[in-house]
Amino acid sequence: MKRLNGGSRSTQKFHAADGSLEKQIVKNTGQLRHISRFLLTANAWNRALVRATETLVRSIAHDTDRESARLTSRKQLGELRTHYNLLTPRERQVMTFVVKSLLAQKEVGKSFGC
Repeated sequence: MKRLNGGSRSTQKFHAADGSLEKQIVKNTGQLRHISRFLLTANAWNRALVRATETLVRSIAHDTDRESARLTSRKQLGELRTHYNLLTPRERQVMTFVVKSLLAQKEVGKSFGC
């Protein structure tokens, strides 16, 4: 750019004859492109990280639900074992028939002479 006559010193520096302003603009434009590419890449990584985190949270929730159901089942089975161990040998025989559903309730009683 040509130097303007009669301008202030700051204007004269701004419009230097050697084209340093244009060089600075080109340099800054290149830097801005690099920054823009970096931000686009960071944005893509961020979205991928969010998706991976959401998948992990869903997986943990599913595993927690499954483990909770397993613990509930084990607790119920323990309670059944406790009650079964309290039965007399005769009650255990009756229970065996009832659980296997081999006989109706009256037939169970008849088979034991009741």
